[in-house]
Amino acid sequence: MTDLLECRKEIDVIDKEILRLFEKRMKVCEDVAEYKIHTGKKVLDPKREQDKIEVLKESAHGEFNELGAQELFQQIMAISRKRQYQLLTKNGVENDTKDYKMVDALPMTGVNVVFQGVEGAYSYAAMRAYFSDAVNSYHVKTFRDAMEEVASGKADYAVLPIENSTEGIVTDIYDLLTEYQLYIVGEQGVKVEHVLLGIPETSLDEIKTVYSHPQALAQCKKYLESHPDWKIVKTENTAGAAKKSS
Repeated sequence: MTDLLECRKEIDVIDKEILRLFEKRMKVCEDVAEYKIHTGKKVLDPKREQDKIEVLKESAHGEFNELGAQELFQQIMAISRKRQYQLLTKNGVENDTKDYKMVDALPMTGVNVVFQGVEGAYSYAAMRAYFSDAVNSYHVKTFRDAMEEVASGKADYAVLPIENSTEGIVTDIYDLLTEYQLYIVGEQGVKVEHVLLGIPETSLDEIKTVYSHPQALAQCKKYLESHPDWKIVKTENTAGAAKKSS
């Protein structure tokens, strides 16, 4: 049997090496920021980042490590971009060329509001809480679709998830905000309470498959792991998963 203390010592050594390499990477990231300050090149290059992540995934061994590598490097790249934005701002470089218009208050009635998902989703609940019923609302399939609606002028606002207390920031949203040069103009907290829904009179031992959004699955990871026989299927939103199960 492997000695636990020895395993922990080995992990400590590995973690120190990871930290050393992370700081080395961040130093190179600062050099990249300096280049972009002088050339005006944008911080985010979506295609390069996606291509790089795919290459790294292919180098990992096994499906679990592939997904882990993807999540790890998405976070590292997000941290790198954050540092670059800090340095660009410090040097007086604007992230875009749009003009700002100061207003006393944002229009809240009679506006068009888009949200990702379907009625009953958490984004829908956040929209209702923030805007009440005095808006024209509609839903789209993906986060990108919602950004497109605002960028094209079809919608005045998009209601999208930014972060949660369990899984942290939703990195896709920040990337899309940068890509579409859109801005956060308000926030609404929503208490998230996940429940396991099924057909009436179904018992736990009859469940074969659980459908939900990846964020919700991650938030319920401990409970789901206690039922290893269940097949986990990712969906685009929790409300859609509930509808599929009904």
